[in-house]
Amino acid sequence: MIDRNEEKLLKKTYIYSSCCWAVFLVALFIGLYFLVLQFIADEHFTLEYGDPFTFGLYAYLLIVIIYLALFIYMVVYLVKIRKTNALDDIHDEGFTSLADLYEKDKEYRKNKTMHLDVNTGILKSRSLELLVNNNLKVPSIKKWFLGILILPLAVLTLVYGTHFGLVKMTMSEQFKIAKVSIDKLETAFNSVCFETYHNNDEYKSYGYSITGYLYDYAETYNAYVTVYVDNDGLIDSIYYEKDIDVTISKEENLEALKNDFSVFHDMITSADVKATDDFVLSEPSLNDVFLNQFLNGSYYDEISYYNENYGISYYTYEESEFNEYTVPYIYLSYTDY
Repeated sequence: MIDRNEEKLLKKTYIYSSCCWAVFLVALFIGLYFLVLQFIADEHFTLEYGDPFTFGLYAYLLIVIIYLALFIYMVVYLVKIRKTNALDDIHDEGFTSLADLYEKDKEYRKNKTMHLDVNTGILKSRSLELLVNNNLKVPSIKKWFLGILILPLAVLTLVYGTHFGLVKMTMSEQFKIAKVSIDKLETAFNSVCFETYHNNDEYKSYGYSITGYLYDYAETYNAYVTVYVDNDGLIDSIYYEKDIDVTISKEENLEALKNDFSVFHDMITSADVKATDDFVLSEPSLNDVFLNQFLNGSYYDEISYYNENYGISYYTYEESEFNEYTVPYIYLSYTDY
């Protein structure tokens, strides 16, 4: 008659010998599911550009460590059972010792080494035989397999699902704040510009932009301005651009530029949207160094000047490249990064 301790030994041996490889394979391949979830998090649920969800990585590594530790524990247990022939002390009708079973196994007799796959197979068969012959309930290996597989999947799904939910809520709140500023700017732009362009219908981790074209597209020379708004609803950069007509004097071009940029500046400030730094909302001005180089140089020589958060450049072409489609321009920027 098998006592309670022997029954526990048989069931434990049967479960471990049946499931140890499943534990190892889950530890090995759960990384594929983690990579999919991490990719989704990085691509669609990132609040700040380039800021990965590291907690998910820690959860994945913890699962792998636990499963590898469990696999090692099972292997050590099974090796101990094999070396001690612990199941030989449990008898039933038609009893065949573990030693005889191993001796009969062709691979074991051929190699005379302790192959893990051979050991687990024989221990599984022997423990199952003893359970059945003694009318004991055989543990459901299918349930153990499902548990081994579902548990880490559920943990990672919970971790990332919670992250996705919280980030989605934060995205929605931040977009509502930014949308107020975007709408104010759009109203101001529409009142002055010939055309206004933006694509700000959903949350963007890197912020939002709105561009205004001062004149009709049919005009050869135009002026543009682009305002960038972060997720706090604050302007963090402004870029002004003005086409240059090489058929008129530089003084005339600069006068037209100053007038257009002044119109843009008044338009932006009328929207009553705050900036991350008051410098960003500074009235557009041309740096003296740049101004001197532009006035004293050629229309065909590029110029660039940058000083911390202020930048101004003149982009042009070689004289031989000029035609009716080539238009040089001056590019002025005020940023807070």
